[in-house]
Amino acid sequence: MNSAQVISVLDKTIFDFTFVAAGATQTIILERALPVIPFYHLWMGVRCHNRDFAAGSGTMVVEAFSTLPSEEDPAEFTSTAAPNLAVTISNSTVAPSLTIATTTGMGPMLKLQLRAVQMTGSPRTLYSELSIVLYGRAS
Repeated sequence: MNSAQVISVLDKTIFDFTFVAAGATQTIILERALPVIPFYHLWMGVRCHNRDFAAGSGTMVVEAFSTLPSEEDPAEFTSTAAPNLAVTISNSTVAPSLTIATTTGMGPMLKLQLRAVQMTGSPRTLYSELSIVLYGRAS
């Protein structure tokens, strides 16, 4: 029998990026180094409880990257070429909804971030209520 675990990453939280300037991006770190050492298969579920995106407004993207902090060096050691897991919330996302991303063979720790992208033109409403769960399973 394979060991598996559900990890509650983020309880229902409000994110309002309406203040972000037109054409700009704002990134916040949700988890700096979440240990996922025993897992080979990862499933990320992002629940969109509610959202209010003005017509033609931007997007919010939950991204997970492999990371490996070092006690010997405070620098960030994160593979940022492309996210290993990514879920996009946009104007077409219907709330409530569950969006899923899966991957295999990630590193021992995950850096999770939320990136909000405001469209060009004038800033518009960019608001959501999200929660995140990871499901990890050994190979």
